[in-house]
Amino acid sequence: MDTLPLDPNWDIFAKLGATENRTTLPGSGRHSDILWGVGAGYNFNKNIALRLEYEDFGSLPADNLGNRWKATNWGVNAQYSF
Repeated sequence: MDTLPLDPNWDIFAKLGATENRTTLPGSGRHSDILWGVGAGYNFNKNIALRLEYEDFGSLPADNLGNRWKATNWGVNAQYSF
């Protein structure tokens, strides 16, 4: 994950990697895909930050009917750094 500081309080970031998705649906299995995400963070001080991010985990394994679903995530994270 790379972070680009915009000023002392704000930054944006991106991530890129690989993921292996699996479900317990009948007839489905495992599926590898590309993981990517973007987000923004606000640093209240040098120790405390709040982040909003979006992650795309790619497709889930196909079910018995051949349907493929996307796996995505929106998150709000509080961060404390030592």
